[in-house]
Amino acid sequence: MYKTRILIQPDCGNSPRKGFLKDFNVALATGNIDYIDKVIQDKIEWKIIGQFEIHGKKDYLIHLYKHCLWNVKSLTIDTIITHGPDACVSGTVAG
Repeated sequence: MYKTRILIQPDCGNSPRKGFLKDFNVALATGNIDYIDKVIQDKIEWKIIGQFEIHGKKDYLIHLYKHCLWNVKSLTIDTIITHGPDACVSGTVAG
């Protein structure tokens, strides 16, 4: 496991939804499987167009270990935007 360098803009956690997205992305970047397992639902779906589709918590957790966002060297979150049911996290990851 890497000691992940985390840089997050101060306004990226100023609401509950932004805080969740910040914490979720930090958990991915640092390899915190306990947090991920705790917050995702059994009915989770993960689709990367042209690559794969994952259905269900068990398969999601298994596939995380192989993904480029898992346990990385650095994570920078520049912006988190939430509006109604939509949300976006913008930043960079270095593997």
